[in-house]
Amino acid sequence: MCRVRYDNTRIKSMHTVHHIIPVEEDVYKEFIYNTSNLISLCQRCHLQTHVTYEKSKVEKEKLQEYLRRLVG
Repeated sequence: MCRVRYDNTRIKSMHTVHHIIPVEEDVYKEFIYNTSNLISLCQRCHLQTHVTYEKSKVEKEKLQEYLRRLVG
C-alpha cells in the first residue's frame, strides 16, 4: 500500500518503491537496498515526490524527513 496515503487514513495500492535518498545521490551505494531508505508509493504520490524534490533543496529535505518518519 502507498505509505503516504495510508498515513492520511486512505488506502491506495502501491506501484513503486521509492528511494528516499535517490540512487544517483547515494555515492557510496550504502542506502540503495537499505529498508530505511525505501518506501512504497502509489504512482501519484511517487510523481509528486519527484516534483517536490525538484522545487528546492529545503523542500526536498522536508519531504525526505517526512518519508523517513513514515518508514521508521
